Amino acid sequence: MGENMEQTGARAEKQEPQGSEARPLLRHRITLTPSNYTVYAGAYNLSGANSHEVKVKVKNFIINPNYTTFTKGSDICLMELQTELNFTQYISPVCLPASGVAFPTGLPCWVTGWGNIARNVSLPPPKTLQEVLVPLIGAQVCKSYYSRVANITDNMICAGYVSGGKGICQGDSGGPLVCAQADRWYLVGIVSFGIPCEQKYYPSVYGRSNAFVDWITTLVPEVSPNVLNIHPRNLHKTTKTLRAKSNFDLTPPNFAVTAPNLDFSAKT
Repeated sequence: MGENMEQTGARAEKQEPQGSEARPLLRHRITLTPSNYTVYAGAYNLSGANSHEVKVKVKNFIINPNYTTFTKGSDICLMELQTELNFTQYISPVCLPASGVAFPTGLPCWVTGWGNIARNVSLPPPKTLQEVLVPLIGAQVCKSYYSRVANITDNMICAGYVSGGKGICQGDSGGPLVCAQADRWYLVGIVSFGIPCEQKYYPSVYGRSNAFVDWITTLVPEVSPNVLNIHPRNLHKTTKTLRAKSNFDLTPPNFAVTAPNLDFSAKT
């Protein structure tokens, strides 16, 4: 991922013996021990201290019951924290779009993470949180791209550039894809998978967050006030405004060949 991010993020870390390989969360499905994991809210640099960072132990994991492998979707879990997070200028919640909200093709959104900056090239110290602007890509177009590689389901959403070069890379799994509307940030997707480091013709694939809203609110009714509906007219108005302000090519590709103390993320 490319450019420095001025906001802060959160990461989950497992306490493992020195030299052990870091593995994505859901691959620990059978042996997950919540007390071995810590959430760092308000993180910015992974190297060195972050004055606004808060560490909280994980109390419990709830993995989506439909999860099998990340390419089949539903790679999302809830993390219950041992203590409630206090929101600050650097730590704040993101809104969830209601299940019926459909985000339009071409809508500019942001993905953030501490993953590699190129294939097999790690983010250099001080490992500052990165961001990149990516437009949403229509479901049918994305399915065409991945037709010989993976099945893009209705629980997924795609974003990125047909020309490649900008997007997620190794280590970004579970990161947020957020879109702005009416001065609010909405969690539209959760980094799931892609052909490593935004290769040409393969946009990034995300878990579509509002496909899981009913599951989330059933388990955690307290998050219901953060689930908001958005009028389609406002979404398209936002898209038009951001297109005018952006230097990025947001044209959809023409492809003819083929809660209070809870947080959640997806790991592949």
